[in-house]
Amino acid sequence: MSSYPEIDMNIFPENKAPCFVIQDNSSLSLIDVSKHHDWFMNIKNKRLDIFCKEVFSTHKAELTENNLQVIYSYIQDNLVVRKRTDEEIEKERRNLPLYLQKVHKVPDYDIIEPTFSIIFDAGIYFGELLMKDTNETSWEMERDINMIDYGKPIIINKDLGIRINPFAIFYLMILRIQDGKENKNILLDGYNKTINKFNGKKIDYLKMVEQWSKGE
Repeated sequence: MSSYPEIDMNIFPENKAPCFVIQDNSSLSLIDVSKHHDWFMNIKNKRLDIFCKEVFSTHKAELTENNLQVIYSYIQDNLVVRKRTDEEIEKERRNLPLYLQKVHKVPDYDIIEPTFSIIFDAGIYFGELLMKDTNETSWEMERDINMIDYGKPIIINKDLGIRINPFAIFYLMILRIQDGKENKNILLDGYNKTINKFNGKKIDYLKMVEQWSKGE
């Protein structure tokens, strides 16, 4: 088990800490979202360097598709979760947008340290790799409160109107590992699907989320 350097979330007031996966951020104001954006952009490169040092033993990020399988194995070896109560599970279900309540499997556990910090940094790696391999993409903070990714960092192509939350990819990957449906190629497959999306191939995002949640 790794003694992975954790993210300092204590800088946020109570109930104002950002959530980066599928949980609800709707209580946050646009001012809060802007503060999260500034915080994220300020720590992004430092966290990426920490990630590469811990996972690849390098001091500079080497953004390659082949590294995705290494990342999968590292997360698998450092996966720590906490069992949720029935009340916590029901609360998350109620907070999901209506279009996800029927298709998204609410897990019966929470991801805790060191796994939380690892998948946060892995999401940064995935996003930076995606920006390297696509055109006109950038980090933004989702500011549409009707979107599931409201208040979360996303990769976006404004011209095509395409956006994706790279942190959610790792969250869904962990769902599959916990369900015993391990697949070392899942990140590479997910990356190729995402590349196709940003290159103009039509993808049903909700169907993809449903398939990943079910382990298909």
